Parts: sequence; structure tokens; C-alpha cells
Amino acid sequence: GARLADVSPQSSQWKDLSDQRWRMYSTLKPIGAMWKEALILAFALSRKDIQDCVDKYKDLIILIEDQLQLKSILLEKSNKPTPLLNGSEIRQRALRGHIDGRGFRRVMEAMEEWQIRNIICHDFQGVDDDDERNRTETQLIDYLVTAFPEYASDTMSR
Repeated sequence: GARLADVSPQSSQWKDLSDQRWRMYSTLKPIGAMWKEALILAFALSRKDIQDCVDKYKDLIILIEDQLQLKSILLEKSNKPTPLLNGSEIRQRALRGHIDGRGFRRVMEAMEEWQIRNIICHDFQGVDDDDERNRTETQLIDYLVTAFPEYASDTMSR
């Protein structure tokens, strides 16, 4: 199958893979770095044909690690991407309205989902391409303003 990073973001295939990446990440994130072992146990407990289980396991590993490119993020200690923007950056550059604690948590969860769906799992530290970082941050800010208009201000400056 196609790898998410190799598919055009404008295609329906990218949308399908992005949705699948988010669903798989959301399912495996609570399990943490032991996700492969959890899959083996699930298949062992299924009481299905062992060869069928082995084949399904191999297919899932290819899907998760190669096609959806989740291997590195699922093996990290934090088990989630480094936020592209911190709290003060969100308040200064994107959402200037009052955000209570529950609202801020929703914003952070939405940012995590956006990063997973868009394969932005690094924090750009040590990356020399400032244009790429700025372009990515601008896309994220646009997404947050659109997703949370109740927290956005008309007088935003970037």
C-alpha cells in the first residue's frame, strides 16, 4: 500500500490514510511502547488459526510502521508528538480570546490530532529550514483559528 507521506494531501487517499493514522494512533497511544506485544496477546486470545493470526499481525505491522509511519512516535517515551506550539505561542499567535482550562485542553488535543494527521511529529529543533517551520506553524495556526473561532480574535497578528 501507499505510504501517507508519499500521497498528495489533496487526494481522497490521503484523507483516508490520515483518518486511519489518527484512529490507529488513538487506539495504540494508551498502550504505549508495548503495542506490538498487545497485538500478539490479542491475536493469541482470539482462538483463531495461528497462521491466520501471524499473517494479520504482519499486515498490521506493515500498516502501522510503514504505511501510516507511526513506529517512531509509538516508541517514544512521551508516546505523542512534541507540540509544535506551546501555550504562550498559542495565546500570542492564534487564539487570543479567553480560554479556560477545559477549552485549552481541547485546543491541545486538537493540535495533537492535527500533527498526527499531517505527520508533523518533530519540534523542528535542529532543523535548518525556517521556511518549512514557519509554513507548518502558519497552517497549524489557521487550523486552530478555524477549529476554535470562539477563542480567536479579529485583530490577530502573526
